[in-house]
Amino acid sequence: KMLEKTSHRGKDSRCIEEFKSKKNKFNVFLGHNRLSIFDTSDAGKQPFTSINKRFTIIFNGEIYNYKELKNQLINKEGITFRTNCDTEVFLELWSIYGHKCLKKIHGMYSYCILDKEKESLFVGRDPFGIKPLWFYNDKNHYQFCSELKPLLWLRKDGISNCLTQEGLNSYLLLGYVPHTIEFFKGYKQILPGYLYEFNQKGFSKRSISFKEISKPSLNKIKKEINLATQSDVSLGCFLSGGTDSSV
Repeated sequence: KMLEKTSHRGKDSRCIEEFKSKKNKFNVFLGHNRLSIFDTSDAGKQPFTSINKRFTIIFNGEIYNYKELKNQLINKEGITFRTNCDTEVFLELWSIYGHKCLKKIHGMYSYCILDKEKESLFVGRDPFGIKPLWFYNDKNHYQFCSELKPLLWLRKDGISNCLTQEGLNSYLLLGYVPHTIEFFKGYKQILPGYLYEFNQKGFSKRSISFKEISKPSLNKIKKEINLATQSDVSLGCFLSGGTDSSV
Protein backbone atom coordinates (compact mmCIF):
# COMPACT_ATOMS: atom_id res chain seq x y z
CA LYS A 1 0.00 0.00 0.00
CA MET A 2 2.84 2.43 0.84
CA LEU A 3 4.42 1.75 -2.55
CA GLU A 4 1.09 2.48 -4.21
CA LYS A 5 0.96 5.80 -2.35
CA THR A 6 4.38 6.72 -3.75
CA SER A 7 4.01 5.21 -7.23
CA HIS A 8 4.48 8.64 -8.81
CA ARG A 9 8.12 8.60 -7.61
CA GLY A 10 9.03 5.71 -9.93
CA LYS A 11 7.03 4.09 -12.72
CA ASP A 12 9.65 1.65 -14.05
CA SER A 13 9.36 -1.14 -11.47
CA ARG A 14 8.03 -1.94 -8.00
CA CYS A 15 9.66 -4.58 -5.80
CA ILE A 16 9.58 -5.73 -2.17
CA GLU A 17 12.01 -7.82 -0.14
CA GLU A 18 11.54 -9.26 3.35
CA PHE A 19 14.21 -10.24 5.86
CA LYS A 20 13.36 -12.26 8.99
CA SER A 21 16.00 -12.90 11.61
CA LYS A 22 16.46 -16.44 12.90
CA LYS A 23 17.98 -15.08 16.14
CA ASN A 24 15.47 -12.47 17.33
CA LYS A 25 12.59 -10.23 16.22
CA PHE A 26 14.66 -8.13 13.81
CA ASN A 27 12.40 -8.23 10.75
CA VAL A 28 12.78 -5.83 7.82
CA PHE A 29 10.57 -5.08 4.82
CA LEU A 30 12.16 -3.05 2.01
CA GLY A 31 10.12 -1.69 -0.89
CA HIS A 32 11.10 0.48 -3.84
CA ASN A 33 9.49 2.28 -6.78
CA ARG A 34 12.16 2.65 -9.43
CA LEU A 35 12.72 5.58 -11.77
CA SER A 36 15.53 4.41 -14.07
CA ILE A 37 18.35 6.88 -14.76
CA PHE A 38 21.36 4.58 -15.23
CA ASP A 39 20.93 1.11 -16.77
CA THR A 40 17.24 0.93 -17.58
CA SER A 41 17.27 -2.89 -17.72
CA ASP A 42 15.64 -5.13 -15.11
CA ALA A 43 19.11 -5.90 -13.69
CA GLY A 44 18.97 -2.63 -11.75
CA LYS A 45 15.75 -3.37 -9.88
CA GLN A 46 15.69 -2.59 -6.17
CA PRO A 47 15.94 -3.74 -3.44
CA PHE A 48 19.40 -4.67 -4.70
CA THR A 49 21.73 -7.18 -2.98
CA SER A 50 25.52 -7.10 -2.89
CA ILE A 51 27.72 -9.75 -4.52
CA ASN A 52 28.53 -11.29 -1.12
CA LYS A 53 24.77 -11.42 -0.27
CA ARG A 54 25.38 -9.65 3.06
CA PHE A 55 23.94 -6.23 2.16
CA THR A 56 20.69 -5.14 0.54
CA ILE A 57 19.95 -1.55 -0.44
CA ILE A 58 17.13 0.73 -1.50
CA PHE A 59 18.50 3.93 -2.94
CA ASN A 60 17.07 7.23 -4.18
CA GLY A 61 19.28 9.68 -6.03
CA GLU A 62 22.36 9.86 -8.21
CA ILE A 63 26.07 9.28 -7.60
CA TYR A 64 27.75 11.71 -9.99
CA ASN A 65 31.23 10.19 -9.77
CA TYR A 66 30.07 6.56 -9.93
CA LYS A 67 32.02 5.76 -13.11
CA GLU A 68 35.29 6.83 -11.49
CA LEU A 69 34.49 4.85 -8.33
CA LYS A 70 33.43 1.83 -10.40
CA ASN A 71 36.79 1.80 -12.20
CA GLN A 72 38.59 1.97 -8.85
CA LEU A 73 36.65 -1.04 -7.56
CA ILE A 74 37.37 -3.02 -10.73
CA ASN A 75 41.08 -2.22 -10.78
CA LYS A 76 41.86 -2.30 -7.05
CA GLU A 77 39.32 -4.77 -5.65
CA GLY A 78 38.65 -6.98 -8.67
CA ILE A 79 34.89 -6.45 -8.47
CA THR A 80 32.85 -7.80 -11.38
CA PHE A 81 29.74 -5.69 -11.78
CA ARG A 82 26.39 -7.08 -12.88
CA THR A 83 24.82 -3.74 -13.90
CA ASN A 84 25.71 -0.25 -15.06
CA CYS A 85 23.85 1.31 -12.11
CA ASP A 86 25.31 3.78 -9.66
CA THR A 87 23.34 1.93 -6.95
CA GLU A 88 25.50 -1.17 -7.33
CA VAL A 89 28.69 0.92 -7.15
CA PHE A 90 27.48 2.50 -3.89
CA LEU A 91 26.57 -0.87 -2.38
CA GLU A 92 29.89 -2.53 -3.29
CA LEU A 93 31.75 0.46 -1.84
CA TRP A 94 29.77 0.02 1.37
CA SER A 95 30.48 -3.71 1.36
CA ILE A 96 34.24 -2.99 1.40
CA TYR A 97 34.62 0.31 3.28
CA GLY A 98 31.45 0.54 5.37
CA HIS A 99 30.19 4.04 6.14
CA LYS A 100 33.64 5.48 5.34
CA CYS A 101 32.71 5.16 1.67
CA LEU A 102 30.36 8.14 2.09
CA LYS A 103 33.38 10.45 1.96
CA LYS A 104 34.18 9.13 -1.52
CA ILE A 105 30.71 9.69 -2.92
CA HIS A 106 29.67 12.83 -4.76
CA GLY A 107 25.98 13.21 -5.45
CA MET A 108 22.47 13.66 -4.08
CA TYR A 109 20.93 10.67 -2.38
CA SER A 110 19.07 8.95 0.42
CA TYR A 111 19.47 5.26 1.23
CA CYS A 112 18.63 2.32 3.48
CA ILE A 113 21.19 -0.48 3.68
CA LEU A 114 20.37 -3.73 5.46
CA ASP A 115 23.34 -5.58 6.99
CA LYS A 116 22.04 -9.15 7.34
CA GLU A 117 25.08 -10.37 9.23
CA LYS A 118 25.08 -7.57 11.82
CA GLU A 119 21.26 -7.35 11.74
CA SER A 120 21.29 -3.59 11.46
CA LEU A 121 19.68 -1.11 9.10
CA PHE A 122 21.79 1.90 8.08
CA VAL A 123 19.91 4.97 6.87
CA GLY A 124 21.17 8.33 5.64
CA ARG A 125 20.99 11.32 3.31
CA ASP A 126 23.45 13.43 1.37
CA PRO A 127 25.12 16.31 3.31
CA PHE A 128 22.74 18.91 1.84
CA GLY A 129 19.56 16.90 2.37
CA ILE A 130 18.56 17.19 -1.29
CA LYS A 131 16.77 13.84 -1.28
CA PRO A 132 14.04 13.47 1.37
CA LEU A 133 13.69 10.67 3.92
CA TRP A 134 11.27 10.43 6.86
CA PHE A 135 10.96 7.97 9.73
CA TYR A 136 8.56 7.21 12.56
CA ASN A 137 9.03 5.10 15.68
CA ASP A 138 5.84 3.18 16.36
CA LYS A 139 7.16 1.60 19.60
CA ASN A 140 7.29 -1.91 18.14
CA HIS A 141 8.81 -0.96 14.79
CA TYR A 142 10.32 1.82 12.67
CA GLN A 143 8.79 3.09 9.46
CA PHE A 144 10.65 4.87 6.64
CA CYS A 145 9.53 6.63 3.49
CA SER A 146 10.65 9.28 1.00
CA GLU A 147 7.40 11.12 1.68
CA LEU A 148 5.45 11.90 4.82
CA LYS A 149 1.94 11.18 3.50
CA PRO A 150 2.26 7.35 3.30
CA LEU A 151 3.55 7.25 6.89
CA LEU A 152 0.59 9.31 8.08
CA TRP A 153 -1.74 7.04 6.09
CA LEU A 154 -0.64 4.12 8.31
CA ARG A 155 -2.05 5.83 11.39
CA LYS A 156 -5.32 4.35 12.60
CA ASP A 157 -6.29 7.31 14.78
CA GLY A 158 -5.94 10.05 12.13
CA ILE A 159 -3.52 12.97 12.08
CA SER A 160 -5.56 15.78 13.65
CA ASN A 161 -4.25 15.00 17.15
CA CYS A 162 -0.55 14.82 16.22
CA LEU A 163 0.00 18.26 14.65
CA THR A 164 2.59 20.20 16.70
CA GLN A 165 2.33 23.89 17.55
CA GLU A 166 6.04 24.43 16.87
CA GLY A 167 5.75 22.84 13.44
CA LEU A 168 2.66 24.88 12.56
CA ASN A 169 4.33 28.11 13.72
CA SER A 170 7.41 27.37 11.61
CA TYR A 171 5.33 26.65 8.54
CA LEU A 172 3.24 29.82 8.86
CA LEU A 173 6.28 31.99 9.63
CA LEU A 174 8.88 30.52 7.26
CA GLY A 175 6.79 28.78 4.63
CA TYR A 176 8.48 25.45 5.43
CA VAL A 177 9.40 23.27 8.42
CA PRO A 178 13.16 22.93 9.22
CA HIS A 179 14.72 19.45 9.43
CA THR A 180 15.00 19.63 13.22
CA ILE A 181 11.34 20.45 13.90
CA GLU A 182 8.46 17.95 13.88
CA PHE A 183 5.36 19.08 11.98
CA PHE A 184 3.54 15.96 13.16
CA LYS A 185 4.49 14.55 16.55
CA GLY A 186 6.93 11.65 16.26
CA TYR A 187 7.53 12.04 12.52
CA LYS A 188 11.12 13.08 11.91
CA GLN A 189 13.32 13.77 8.92
CA ILE A 190 16.62 11.93 8.68
CA LEU A 191 19.12 14.75 9.21
CA PRO A 192 21.31 15.68 6.22
CA GLY A 193 24.85 14.34 6.46
CA TYR A 194 23.99 11.96 9.32
CA LEU A 195 24.18 8.18 9.47
CA TYR A 196 21.47 6.38 11.47
CA GLU A 197 21.77 2.78 12.63
CA PHE A 198 18.65 0.84 13.63
CA ASN A 199 18.74 -2.56 15.35
CA GLN A 200 17.16 -4.56 18.17
CA LYS A 201 18.55 -2.15 20.79
CA GLY A 202 17.03 0.94 19.19
CA PHE A 203 18.79 3.49 17.04
CA SER A 204 21.79 5.79 17.12
CA LYS A 205 23.03 8.53 14.80
CA ARG A 206 26.35 10.13 14.01
CA SER A 207 27.47 13.05 11.89
CA ILE A 208 29.58 12.19 8.85
CA SER A 209 32.40 14.62 8.02
CA PHE A 210 32.46 15.52 4.33
CA LYS A 211 34.98 17.49 2.31
CA GLU A 212 34.68 21.25 2.63
CA ILE A 213 33.39 23.07 -0.43
CA SER A 214 36.31 24.56 -2.32
CA LYS A 215 36.33 28.00 -3.88
CA PRO A 216 34.26 27.89 -7.09
CA SER A 217 35.71 28.49 -10.54
CA LEU A 218 34.38 28.29 -14.08
CA ASN A 219 36.22 25.02 -14.75
CA LYS A 220 34.83 23.46 -11.56
CA ILE A 221 31.31 24.57 -12.43
CA LYS A 222 31.63 23.04 -15.93
CA LYS A 223 32.96 19.81 -14.41
CA GLU A 224 30.06 19.62 -11.95
CA ILE A 225 27.51 20.22 -14.71
CA ASN A 226 29.06 17.46 -16.83
CA LEU A 227 28.93 15.05 -13.88
CA ALA A 228 25.33 15.93 -13.02
CA THR A 229 24.05 15.51 -16.58
CA GLN A 230 25.14 11.89 -17.08
CA SER A 231 22.15 9.68 -17.86
CA ASP A 232 20.93 6.72 -19.91
CA VAL A 233 17.62 8.49 -20.54
CA SER A 234 16.65 11.90 -21.99
CA LEU A 235 17.54 14.96 -19.94
CA GLY A 236 15.66 18.18 -19.31
CA CYS A 237 16.65 21.50 -17.78
CA PHE A 238 14.46 23.55 -15.46
CA LEU A 239 15.52 27.16 -14.79
CA SER A 240 13.98 28.57 -11.63
CA GLY A 241 15.67 31.96 -11.45
CA GLY A 242 17.48 30.97 -8.27
CA THR A 243 21.20 30.97 -7.57
CA ASP A 244 21.88 27.64 -9.26
CA SER A 245 19.98 28.54 -12.41
CA SER A 246 21.69 31.94 -12.58
CA VAL A 247 25.08 30.19 -12.50
